[in-house]
Amino acid sequence: CGRLPAMAAAGPNHVVICGGGIIGCATAYFLSVSSRAPKAITIVEKCGVACHASGKAGGFLALDWNDRTHVEQLARASFELHAKLADTFGAESIGYRRMTCVNCGVGQGGTKKWLDRAGSGSIMGTEETTAQVHPRKLTERFAAEAQKAGCQVVIDTVSGVQHGDDGSVKGVQLQKGGLLPCDCVVVAMGPWTGQAQAWFPRGRLPGPDDTVAHRYTSVMLDTVVDNTAVFTQSGTSTEIYPRPDEVYACGYPSTAPLPDDPNEITPVDHHVQRVKEAMGELSSELAALPVARATACFLPGSPDGLPMIGPIPNHPGAFMAAGHTCWGILNGPATGQSLAAVILGQKPVVALEPL
Repeated sequence: CGRLPAMAAAGPNHVVICGGGIIGCATAYFLSVSSRAPKAITIVEKCGVACHASGKAGGFLALDWNDRTHVEQLARASFELHAKLADTFGAESIGYRRMTCVNCGVGQGGTKKWLDRAGSGSIMGTEETTAQVHPRKLTERFAAEAQKAGCQVVIDTVSGVQHGDDGSVKGVQLQKGGLLPCDCVVVAMGPWTGQAQAWFPRGRLPGPDDTVAHRYTSVMLDTVVDNTAVFTQSGTSTEIYPRPDEVYACGYPSTAPLPDDPNEITPVDHHVQRVKEAMGELSSELAALPVARATACFLPGSPDGLPMIGPIPNHPGAFMAAGHTCWGILNGPATGQSLAAVILGQKPVVALEPL
């Protein structure tokens, strides 16, 4: 993204956030609780808050798995911020808890009763370094808290952005609602972010093919085990994330066309079966259970695999927060917090220049 703007004396009057996933809703939340909050904040989402990956992802959090990368500072700050949000909102209400994490395959010697078909494996994380949150519950809480402060959620589809002669933001065009005047816009549309390339002709933004990555399938079983996340050694890259009220797993990365409507993204039966089989390979308990629910979603991408966070070049008042790959839930809160600070002319907690 572009160079960070100089600290302004006053922030924008009306911020429109395109996208109601965790990053868009976190940005709205941190804007709304700031002492310099804009006069108006609007989230525009085509199908509903958390209707895509933010409502379907696993919510696994890791403190140090992004160390020695450009995302290290963001990931560490966001891991700690998740814990603070759990204190603020109530851990149970957003499904937050600390986890242990192992990597194991089929074998003998496992120490967990429910992993009776697994080998001893290796430890990947402890309760000091790994945790989980329920993405949908957290995203909906961000939106609800922002709405309490006056934020509006509009169900509509953004079709364009109106600019002044200097490229500055003047409004957002909605398919049903017409022109929504504003002086700041945030593009946080996950894998659909590439559609915004046409809205910012001077912005040099990536296109639609550059902002979508693999499609993943998620499977949920109605049982309760302990708080051990499992990275399996299956050919489907299945990862198991037990929750307090169910066992969630995701895997089977595949390529497919990205539908325009998130509600059209449904799981493929064969993919569901393969993920379920990977769960059962390590656990007779899980093997015996039927699939309770299954979903599918696309990961967001970027040309270089790094998040795109910050101003859109040559378009004053325009910002982007997208391309977080599989770490969108982990990095969503610190992304929203830092981007809100930049929008309001404040120093962000996380340096965004590397991104």
